Amino acid sequence: MSVTPAEFLDLAERLGAGDVTEILLRTAANRAYYAAYHTGLAAVDRTEYDKRGNLKFHARLIASLAAGDERQRRIGTALKKGRSLRALADYEISAPFDRNHFTRLLGFARNIARYAQDA
Repeated sequence: MSVTPAEFLDLAERLGAGDVTEILLRTAANRAYYAAYHTGLAAVDRTEYDKRGNLKFHARLIASLAAGDERQRRIGTALKKGRSLRALADYEISAPFDRNHFTRLLGFARNIARYAQDA
């Protein structure tokens, strides 16, 4: 069975809904970011992506999108902003992560989904 970026985004929205704990917000943020990541991966020019094989996956995708057309650049810019929030959620566990952080990342993910549909 496979999943889609839209399913990641739906799960993020459900996990982050209502009065939830910080760990659920962090988990929801992670799922929102991966919805955005996989949407970006589907939108990228594979030639640009392959040229950047020396970079790690996330940086490679963002750099490849930045080299693309206007829609791809918009996706890449939003993904880059979301990536920093996802890193806060996943790696900086002693730092506070609140609803505002989650809402911002979810907004980036929703924008990326919208930009991808504008193709």
